[in-house]
Amino acid sequence: MKKLFVSLAMVALVAGCTTRQPYGRADDTELVTSARIDIQDFEDAAMSLSESLLDAGILGRGGERSLILVSVFVNDTSMQVDRDRLLKQIRITLNRAGVAYAMSEDPVAQQEQAVREFVSDRESPKPDYTLASKILEDRVSLGETNQIAYFFQMTLTEIDTGIAVWEEEQRIVKQSKRTSKTW
Repeated sequence: MKKLFVSLAMVALVAGCTTRQPYGRADDTELVTSARIDIQDFEDAAMSLSESLLDAGILGRGGERSLILVSVFVNDTSMQVDRDRLLKQIRITLNRAGVAYAMSEDPVAQQEQAVREFVSDRESPKPDYTLASKILEDRVSLGETNQIAYFFQMTLTEIDTGIAVWEEEQRIVKQSKRTSKTW
């Protein structure tokens, strides 16, 4: 019993003496920012676009969830961008709000769905809307200051009518000082 007590005391002492590194969270104001699109920018854009879409009151009318097909994603920036950094958070928000489901982009699920449709002679649910997105970049330099504006654009189109029933744009502007290079 005495050995157990000594062992527990040693573990507590070691644990108490270790220093922990702070872990940056997306809502911290002291996170590192850059002139490029970063995690805070994607989270801010996703939150703003989701809120706007929810506030529009288009999805989930009549108490039934709408079905959304995430369609085209255009990246017109100088960066390689993973579309899920923006779209996944929007899909999660709409699902949690109880207003919409997104059609699965999983190829295995899509293949199984096609097989079941063929075998059962039954059609799968069709989407009510498509959600298209685009990220644009605009660069301007003046003196030693570089400014980059990123525009996150989204359009929700009703499939039956082809009408864009909701559109939104979130702009994020970054500035940096030009560094001089000497060779």
